[in-house]
Amino acid sequence: MEIEYSILLSLASRRKLSNLDVHQKSAEFLGPAGAAAPATKKQAAYLALLDDLQRDFIDMRNKRQLRQEVAKRLFVYGCILLIVAVLPFVLLGLLSNPATGPGTLYSSNPVFGFGMVMAFGLLGAFFSRVTQFQADSATLSFDQVMNTYRPEVLRVRLLVGMMGAVVFYFLMRSEIVGGTIFPKLSEVSLSTVSVLKETTGAASAAEKKFEASGLTILLPSMELAKLLVWSFLAGFSERLVRNTLDTTLAKVEH
Repeated sequence: MEIEYSILLSLASRRKLSNLDVHQKSAEFLGPAGAAAPATKKQAAYLALLDDLQRDFIDMRNKRQLRQEVAKRLFVYGCILLIVAVLPFVLLGLLSNPATGPGTLYSSNPVFGFGMVMAFGLLGAFFSRVTQFQADSATLSFDQVMNTYRPEVLRVRLLVGMMGAVVFYFLMRSEIVGGTIFPKLSEVSLSTVSVLKETTGAASAAEKKFEASGLTILLPSMELAKLLVWSFLAGFSERLVRNTLDTTLAKVEH
């Protein structure tokens, strides 16, 4: 029993068992110093260590399964949200003559404009949960899964992120918040860029010339990029919108 206990104690040490110190003290009963200890006491110490190791193995297996379930869930949500975020750009590209110039994106295509804001708010909220999962995955517990990564809780967090992005958009539209780091909403636009192709017949690399291929792609302007970044941040950080509203309210009250 002494040899088996020593092997189990070594395994418990490698696995960093939470109550390892208790079992290390119990090892005295099974060593030469504990030769006079009753056999029942030695057996109890041995069974206690064996039971704790078994419980640790079961807990580790359950945590591994929880991580796999949460990872699969986040993967599915992430794929769906990426499609939702890209969809407004795809639909605008499929329009025959989309009005995408400065000042027209939200007036002519309000569904697409607000769709982009809400979609990137959703992405920000989802990204906050993914980064939290990566930080907590090693110590993920059942309570954390129930409180943070359950489908209903995830959907609420996504809804809060989307609402935060919309609220922050109106804070910028009303110029309650402003500055060079914020977008000029009157200049939010999508630009059409021609795709070039290499002309044939060039003898050397220095003589290569390019011409329009007839294909065009839509790219966001700098102001639209700023808007989408702030929409993402509003969804990512719950404190951003809350602190902005608190600051605005404090100014009104004083």
